[in-house]
Amino acid sequence: MQTRSRTAPFEAPAKRFATALSAAVREHPATGVAFPGRFGTNVVSAAELEERALRVAAGLRALGVTPGAVVAVQLPAGPENMIAQVAALLSGAVLLPLDPACRERELLRRLRRFDVAALFTPAGRAHSVLGSRALPGVLPELRQVIAVTSPWEASWIPADALDWAVLEAFRPLAEAVPAQPDDVCLVVGPKGVRHTHRGLLTELEALQGLRYGRPVSGAHLDLLPPGRPGAVYALLRALVYGVPTVVPERRDPEALLALIGRHRVTTAAGDSTQLAAVLDAAERAGQETGLCEFLAHGTMLPAALVRRAERSGVAAFRSFGLPEHPTVASGSWADPLHKRTGTAGRAVPGTQIRIVDNAGNILPAEQPGEIQSRGPGRFAGYAGRTRETAALAADGWLRTGGTGLLDGDGFLVVTSQTFPPAR
Repeated sequence: MQTRSRTAPFEAPAKRFATALSAAVREHPATGVAFPGRFGTNVVSAAELEERALRVAAGLRALGVTPGAVVAVQLPAGPENMIAQVAALLSGAVLLPLDPACRERELLRRLRRFDVAALFTPAGRAHSVLGSRALPGVLPELRQVIAVTSPWEASWIPADALDWAVLEAFRPLAEAVPAQPDDVCLVVGPKGVRHTHRGLLTELEALQGLRYGRPVSGAHLDLLPPGRPGAVYALLRALVYGVPTVVPERRDPEALLALIGRHRVTTAAGDSTQLAAVLDAAERAGQETGLCEFLAHGTMLPAALVRRAERSGVAAFRSFGLPEHPTVASGSWADPLHKRTGTAGRAVPGTQIRIVDNAGNILPAEQPGEIQSRGPGRFAGYAGRTRETAALAADGWLRTGGTGLLDGDGFLVVTSQTFPPAR
């Protein structure tokens, strides 16, 4: 797998993830991520996270996982999921996050297609993966399967798997494995969308920039399913920017409402159905939600729901993005209500948006057409592909697959969304 970007056209801050994490740990070592579960709440501070991730990274290196190799993480929400993801980045590997609900056939397809060298997975899933690895030519690159046990799942570690506890027993790496800003460090989605350190940090900066100067107060609630790109960005943003974050195991509305109060949550991200469910739970309980703002990912946020949230004191808004360019545009708490009900916000800093017709001509404001974007957060190509793809226009802009318009104030109105072609 190539580890160098082919397509990034703009310059972003020349950093790598390990540098950003190390600086963040020095600045706010006690800030952490809370994982409420059925057996209590496990809180991992930034300092603890870095130390444990460097242990696991040392274990990966000792197991022969070399820089640029692909490390897949298919774990439920919890400390091990976060530590494994960060360890992959610190070891110089390329992180491939996978949805824990991914079915076995699709899992094996992705492991094979992306030449995965090591897999973190629950002990129960490890049995079937190892059985497939034993078949000739099925998983030729898979060197290690790291099995993670849990107190609520009775499953033993297979003899040819490695116990998670063994990796955590390694002496921590003195420092992260060196990497360049334009080295690929992340692969997401079934198409294998590749992102560099530079692109990853640009996305984290874009998410943090949605504050528009507003001081962060209280904790952030992440409701995105583990393994999804947005969930990965939320965890890494929590670490790099010191945002106290809560990642719950249970997602039923009453449990979420209780967590919001217990952890002093003021901001949340998820989908519009989750926002509606929390508002419903608060009404049934005869209380306020406690939220100040809610970012809806990947949904056409209904205007009626935005107005309902507004009456409850919650500024709801949405964003527009796709795996190839995670956040192209986003609303914010600072936008007026009529913009939050009808648009996906404005281009995030460093990103440009244009609307073109079928012939590729740039259209003026208020004229609908194809949405195209470019900026340092854009992808670095697709894994396993040797040619540029039809997702890019001739002049390098990303064809997002969406249609819409830019209004007179520069806000993006999305009328439909598909996905860019893979070739």
